Amino acid sequence: MIYVAKANAFELLHRVFPRVDVPPAVWREAVIRGEEKGAPEVIRIRQAERRAWLRQTTLTPAQHRASRSLAAASRLGEGESQVIAATRPGQRCILDDKRAVRVARNRGIRPISTLLVPVIGWRRNLINADEAVRLVRLLGVASGALAETTLVLEEEITGGPQ
Repeated sequence: MIYVAKANAFELLHRVFPRVDVPPAVWREAVIRGEEKGAPEVIRIRQAERRAWLRQTTLTPAQHRASRSLAAASRLGEGESQVIAATRPGQRCILDDKRAVRVARNRGIRPISTLLVPVIGWRRNLINADEAVRLVRLLGVASGALAETTLVLEEEITGGPQ
């Protein structure tokens, strides 16, 4: 969510995923702590929330227990463990932490990187190739992705080297 906010890409994210559910720990990290620090991207997150593109969720007691167990057993952050605990096997979730991705896959969850959102949108004809490439570049910068990674994704979208 922070990468999308830094890239000013909520509108394109919304076209790919009309609503993104955000567990409490992720919201605290991105919004509450962001507001305390004066992070400029919080304004964009709040705008996306007002438009109902993001929705704060609550965890059930069972999901809280699972989240704490995952965090302890797998050395995950609270946000990542809540995302995994709130996602049912077979469902998709957005995760960028490598350890969290591995844990999610082991639980039958289908994690995707934030950088793959534009590729998915392009493949589903929800955004055009120019928008997808622009979003890959913006998210690549916001997330600190390797240039090689963003280049591979751009080539996937455009069908070859630029």
